[in-house]
Amino acid sequence: MAILPVPNALPTKPPNGRKSPCLFRSVSGSYTSQPFSSAFSVGSPTLFSNPFGRAAFLVLLLGIAAFCFWFDPSEVSFFPPCPFRLLTGLECPGCGSQRCLHQLLHGHMERAYGYNPLMVLSIPYVVTGLLLEYTPLRTKHSAFHQRFYGKTASRIAFGMVVLFGIGRNLF
Repeated sequence: MAILPVPNALPTKPPNGRKSPCLFRSVSGSYTSQPFSSAFSVGSPTLFSNPFGRAAFLVLLLGIAAFCFWFDPSEVSFFPPCPFRLLTGLECPGCGSQRCLHQLLHGHMERAYGYNPLMVLSIPYVVTGLLLEYTPLRTKHSAFHQRFYGKTASRIAFGMVVLFGIGRNLF
């Protein structure tokens, strides 16, 4: 059985007649250098662009929170163990986050901090980022969004997670 290529995803000859193998025809019929640029462009529809998508995400999030609230990961065995810890015997930066989330949902900040301090300390940063990303605040505070959630900030946050992972195994 032969797999037929999709005609719109193959390099095509541009309308001006020049040979350029790097141009792709998009769904709208225009030419672009990115094979899937129309699907991932700014302003394209996302899960959060319609009310049903937002409601479905909220229901999923509340279901996960309810599940984590009712079942204590330190007492039940169906929560998955950390694969990094199983392989190396060391704690990864996320170790203890399930127990931490359970304690946070019950309002026990001290116990949650004991399981995973990075998760507790990063909650304000993550919530602010979600608010800026999925509400009209993004356009009102675009400079703040770019400074604290741009490429450089992502690299700094990744470095902090790596340093936390190293530090929690040394001390």
